[in-house]
Amino acid sequence: MEDIPSLCVNSASTTTLYGSNNWLYECDQYGWCDEYWWANPITVKRPDGSVALVIDPANLSAEGSWNFTYVFPAGFFNVVGNWSFSYLSQDYCSGNSYTIGFDLKVVGTYSNSIGSNEVICNVGGTPQNIVDISLSSNSAYTINWQSKTGAGSWNSISELIQHLTNQLILIRQHHIEDF
Repeated sequence: MEDIPSLCVNSASTTTLYGSNNWLYECDQYGWCDEYWWANPITVKRPDGSVALVIDPANLSAEGSWNFTYVFPAGFFNVVGNWSFSYLSQDYCSGNSYTIGFDLKVVGTYSNSIGSNEVICNVGGTPQNIVDISLSSNSAYTINWQSKTGAGSWNSISELIQHLTNQLILIRQHHIEDF
């Protein structure tokens, strides 16, 4: 199974799409050759299937003859779920055309309920700061707090949370004894 790239809901950073142009190179019987690069519109759909944006090729930034970029503004991906991207790829040499598609997983939560394997992002959604935690479940569960910044592995912070909780208990006990 292929990993789907992910992004936090309502990210405070811009998101850049990188792509490659269609290409045509052909020569006639007299040796005159033509070479063209072009892009087709890119359709971006929200998780519910509604069209969020159709990117006109004129709005793509050229990165040489072969590649292009498009920059989505901060906060553009404002719905949790799998966003889909699609565009028509054409090969005029063979006469074939087909739709290319890929997904972007937007993660986060909008409420104080966190489901299995959900992510709380520090750049969008709620809760941004976790306070007065009370966890309950209708089935057995294990709590494993982890953090991750950018690319790389998740790091366990369960031990840190336990240490801070113990320190807070000691401070509260000391404070109560002073009265």
